[in-house]
Amino acid sequence: MLALLVFDLFVGMVEVYKTSYLEYLVNYEGLMKVIIEILSLYLLVYSLMPGNAYVFKSDIDFLFMLPVDEKEVIISFSLASFIFDLNILLTFLMILAPIIKFGSLVVIISYALIVSFLGNILYKLKFFQRLLVAVSLSLWFFSAYFGFPYSPFSMLDGDFISYLILVAFTALVVYLSIEKVSLYDLVQGNFLHLSRPIKSSISFCSSSPFLVMLKKNLNIIELGGRGGAGGEKYVIARVRIYYLLLGTIILALIAYIFRVVFTPLFLEYLILVDYAEASFLNEPIWLNLSVMSFIEFARRYLISKLITLYILFLPVTLSFFLFDLNAGLGNLIFPLSFIYLSSVLARVYPRASQVNIRRFLFSVISIGSALAVVYLSVKFPIYVLVIVLALSLPFLFSKNFWEKTFEKAISSI
Repeated sequence: MLALLVFDLFVGMVEVYKTSYLEYLVNYEGLMKVIIEILSLYLLVYSLMPGNAYVFKSDIDFLFMLPVDEKEVIISFSLASFIFDLNILLTFLMILAPIIKFGSLVVIISYALIVSFLGNILYKLKFFQRLLVAVSLSLWFFSAYFGFPYSPFSMLDGDFISYLILVAFTALVVYLSIEKVSLYDLVQGNFLHLSRPIKSSISFCSSSPFLVMLKKNLNIIELGGRGGAGGEKYVIARVRIYYLLLGTIILALIAYIFRVVFTPLFLEYLILVDYAEASFLNEPIWLNLSVMSFIEFARRYLISKLITLYILFLPVTLSFFLFDLNAGLGNLIFPLSFIYLSSVLARVYPRASQVNIRRFLFSVISIGSALAVVYLSVKFPIYVLVIVLALSLPFLFSKNFWEKTFEKAISSI
């Protein structure tokens, strides 16, 4: 009730200062398009991830012994994810409220339910099937960008019927997730192997420790996340770099042809966050520390991954420089935030672990600040460069920080 009263007060203030508030952010049309872009891409990424009710091997025996209905288990996993997603998506309230007022609550709650339950329906599909569904849904949501009246986001352009469409689609997703997915099906997902036989090997002979790390990172990129909202779990995808490089080349062409900046930046930001989330998790830290010091390992590891990011984002950077100098500079600056983001996550989440309020706040602040860096680096590149360097460089020289971080990681195994 208190939260609703605060939101009511905020909406009232927006009504009084509506013009200046919108001008302070961006113009109305630009604000609407940015919201549609970000939320549509958010849906696309979430649709490609494993379901939030995905059951891990270590939990199988325990879950089947619980004296509860399997639907309750699936609902509990998904609701835990819903609460986590809702907390993140509530940050959009302050930019949605000026446009659709109290309707923004309907949008945020419905959207959080969709992204929390949709993965449970799609996870059994093959990757390309899931990609097709994810792209189709994202294009449907994104069609509001072009004024399509039957998109779930068309209420941003004044179409009331889109509220009904969004609520109906949300109800359908939640129903199918609960009624059509069984705990046994989710367990079966643990034994689906998508990896192929190794066709070639990589030689690390006669290489320095730094070149070994760089060579590994230039072949395989690990994307994933720490701490699922439901408990001690994480998923890491190992992707050949040329697949992602092909994607960034296509993204660079789209950016150049349509002269768009923020959509490619946001997609790069998602890659950066997933890359940072997977940092240090699968590394044999004890083995690395037997041949180099704490600070040497951390410095070499972070710099090798940063170089990989720059190579990955190079096509988009070159594309930006062809039509927008500030955007090109921004694309050179914001990847530096990978250093402090990886470092903070390594300290707060040394291993996959259950989310608590302290870890959640640290994650939101660090990831949110990285998003701020992405957009501000385009507007104020020099100032942001100074700030990012001030945040990142200390992690490359702090021996005490990495000693405590790695000791915590090793003791938690």
